[in-house]
Parts: sequence; C-alpha cells; structure tokens
Amino acid sequence: MEVILIGNLDEFLLYLEVEQNYSNNTLIGYESDLKSFLHFLEQHKRSTNVDDVNPTIVRRFIQFQMGKAHVSPRSMQRRISCLKSFCNYCLTNNLLSSDFMAGIKYPKSDTKLPVYMNLQELKQLFAGLDKDERPLSLRNEAMIKLLATTGMRKQELISLTWDQLDFYNETIRIFGKKRAPPPPSFHGCSYHCC
Repeated sequence: MEVILIGNLDEFLLYLEVEQNYSNNTLIGYESDLKSFLHFLEQHKRSTNVDDVNPTIVRRFIQFQMGKAHVSPRSMQRRISCLKSFCNYCLTNNLLSSDFMAGIKYPKSDTKLPVYMNLQELKQLFAGLDKDERPLSLRNEAMIKLLATTGMRKQELISLTWDQLDFYNETIRIFGKKRAPPPPSFHGCSYHCC
C-alpha cells in the first residue's frame, strides 16, 4: 500500500491534538515542519511515499535546511523531533515498513543561560510597580509578581482563568505544557504546578 506523506499529515496532527494533547503552537510548528520536509522532497524530485524516505534523505534535508536555508540548530531540533514523531506514528499504524529516522541525531546548539534579576533589582522593580498609578497598574503588578515569585511560565499566566484561583486556600492551580491535572499538594504551598 502506497502511503503519501501529505495524505497522512492531517491524521497525524489530529492524533497529536486529541491523543497526545499537544498545544496549538506545537501543532502549528509541526505542520510547518512537515510541509517544509514535503517541499524539500518535491523540490529535489524525491518520492513523497513515506516508504521511500530513508535516513540519507533526512540527512540531506537537515544539511539543506541548516546550510542553504539558514535554519538555526534550535529550529532544526524541533523539525527533527517532528519527523521522529511522524515516523513513530507511521510505524505504530503500520503505514511504514522501516524507521527512516534511525540514527538521526539532533544538531548541537548553543545553550543560552537565562539571565536572572538579583534581589536588589527585583526590589527596585516591585517598588516601581507600587508607585505606578496608571489604570492597569494593579493588573501589571499582579502579573509581574506572579511571574517573579512562582516560576510560572508566560503562557501559563496568559491562559490563567478564574476557575484556577482558590481564594479560600490561597492557591493557584496551574496546568503545564501537557495540560495534565496537578498532583496533590502535601506542602501547603500557595502555587501548584503540573
């Protein structure tokens, strides 16, 4: 049975959304990555049948992306991750007879260490927030203090709803990247992350 790459794209993305609970941003990125790979195959007059894809073709794709297309190692890591997920999906669903991602390694990337504010800088920031009298100053102060004191991610703050706030217990229920329910709290802390 000939399985065309483009024909399985929608089913794969639906699988990631429904069964794997991937975020919308990841789904958009993976769709773009698969279309880039498909475009590479078509541009280089290669078969788009998944059984015809092999590690050599994938390596040429990586070489082309990082060389001529100037894709950063970090973006290439995501594209490789996407192709690995797609390959595993095809193998699991018997759409593919061999693993075309076998032996493919992620390119090394320069790891940028995060830059943190020291205690003095944080105090100055909080003092400046206290003096701000603009209409949205209280909202801004609450958001910045939540980010600074809880370790909450930006996306977790943006997607925060009233249902996640427990004023009685003074807690916030945070759903992480996989939107899994939080583990039970045994420490009585004011921030539950999952």
